[in-house]
Amino acid sequence: MTAPEKELLTDLCVKFSKVIECKKTDGATRLSKAAAWGQLCDEFNAVSSEGPRTVTQLKHVRIRLVYFSARFYFIGTILIRRNIY
Repeated sequence: MTAPEKELLTDLCVKFSKVIECKKTDGATRLSKAAAWGQLCDEFNAVSSEGPRTVTQLKHVRIRLVYFSARFYFIGTILIRRNIY
């Protein structure tokens, strides 16, 4: 996935974050999350210049983006603390 596509995915995830990041796991919430991911996927594929992506592919990329951003934030925090102390 290209960098502009990752930025587009991030922007769309922010737009749908209220539904996608909800911690509830009941049936109604799962259905609304699936619908939100479907809508996000449709919007992503409408704008993206590359081939169409599936919901599973977009979820996987989002998980990797969140994981690596949290990891680099943690490493940066440790490095800053070492320089201060």
